[in-house]
Amino acid sequence: MGPLRRPRARHRDGSRRGSSARGPACVVHNWAVEVWKFTTLPSRILHGLEREPAFDLWLREGGVAITSCDTFRTMGRKGRIPPVALR
Repeated sequence: MGPLRRPRARHRDGSRRGSSARGPACVVHNWAVEVWKFTTLPSRILHGLEREPAFDLWLREGGVAITSCDTFRTMGRKGRIPPVALR
């Protein structure tokens, strides 16, 4: 059994920022498990019906956003992801 609560990740300046990973949809959940096993960062799966609330949570609290390439492109077309990140 893992810890009940993981500490929130903070950068040296005290702010909460996030990282992201995108890849094939078949590895999204595996990557979330790897983040949980090897870091203290919270992972946010941006996939399926819960992707919008998870994205908002990631923006507020940081962590690692994990999504598929297709979902990343779709969110970019909806204006949720800044164009500079889509390059």
